[in-house]
Amino acid sequence: MHGVRFAAFAAVVLLLFACGGGTAFAQSDPEEAPLTLTVTLAGKDGSLAFACETVSTKDADGDGALTVHDVLTCAHEALWQGEGEGYRVERTESEGDLQVLTLWGEETEGCAFRINHLPVDLLTPVNDGDFLYIYPLADEAGETPLYCHFDETSATVAGAEKLTLTLLADGTDANGEPAEVPVPGAVICIDGKDTAFVTDENGEVALAFDGSGRCIISARKDGEAFVPPVCAVAVSKEEPFAGDRASLLGWVLLLLAASAGLTVVLRRRTARADRL
Repeated sequence: MHGVRFAAFAAVVLLLFACGGGTAFAQSDPEEAPLTLTVTLAGKDGSLAFACETVSTKDADGDGALTVHDVLTCAHEALWQGEGEGYRVERTESEGDLQVLTLWGEETEGCAFRINHLPVDLLTPVNDGDFLYIYPLADEAGETPLYCHFDETSATVAGAEKLTLTLLADGTDANGEPAEVPVPGAVICIDGKDTAFVTDENGEVALAFDGSGRCIISARKDGEAFVPPVCAVAVSKEEPFAGDRASLLGWVLLLLAASAGLTVVLRRRTARADRL
């Protein structure tokens, strides 16, 4: 009986190890965890000052709230390496809100902000894990760029598997209501360089990758001014599970423990049957 209990206990412990990567009993205090966001900043020329950067955010202005303004302050403190003041704002007297005067070292006449693709302002509260995109209200030609985005902002690709993304833009449905619409005929860019991949009539594209490492997927379309969409992709040459040896080992040990427990049970039942 003790052997059966021990085998069952071992199976449970190994199951926790397999599911938790060996840290099933470790708990993190959410109050101690830093608030981090993924931040992207686009310029007037359609380029990306930085894309999908992880930014640790604090209450930079000391107002007791964590807002888009705090994220931008922390992002410039961490990433801006140019001369002068990279980021500067002023508070408007009429409405009491904030207006950006300098962004990434350049004077700006206005910019827009999106959290998880929804429009916000500088004083909008942020949450851990949010995706923040900042872009100019007008490009170099004075046109208002159309906001578009992929259905994923990050992805992992292993081995020869392909990554399917859908490119969507602000638009309207058949009833004239605001809706996200697919963007066909857009050329996909990898790390700022054009590729042979183009979105189909549904805005979808299946991407294949060479080599390994981290790359930024974006897109452009001739004759249309839109905000460059971004998706950070981690590419690995290893096949799925090859890079997760701890988890795979945990499952193997779990199966062995379960098999051992089942063997003990069967042997005891067989011995009991022989005595009868």
